Amino acid sequence: MMDTAVIIQLLGSATVAAVIGAVINGIVNRKKLGAEATEIITKAASGVVADLRADNERLRHRLTQLEETQDEWELEREEWKRVLQVHAAWDLMATAAVKAAIPPIDLPPPPPLTPPVVKRRHHVSE
Repeated sequence: MMDTAVIIQLLGSATVAAVIGAVINGIVNRKKLGAEATEIITKAASGVVADLRADNERLRHRLTQLEETQDEWELEREEWKRVLQVHAAWDLMATAAVKAAIPPIDLPPPPPLTPPVVKRRHHVSE
């Protein structure tokens, strides 16, 4: 999740720098360009700022959705872990009871209920 925030900050910084550069350039060259050119630059800068605000709002909304989804997945994962722990304990009791039968029944230990824990890289994509 942190990668998305960094990307948003970089895009925002680059856009703001471009707007500031355009405004400064317009101010420096204002005498040459005249009032019409200054108005064009101001409108263009306003449009860029409006687009940037809209993009930021959309990205913030999407980030909130992703964080909520991640929270739901983590809760569900914890619930599944609890269920599997109970089932694993039951498997051990059942195996012990079967081995205690007369005549004894030899069973291998129950297989794992979960895959091995593997660290996965998180990919951010749109």
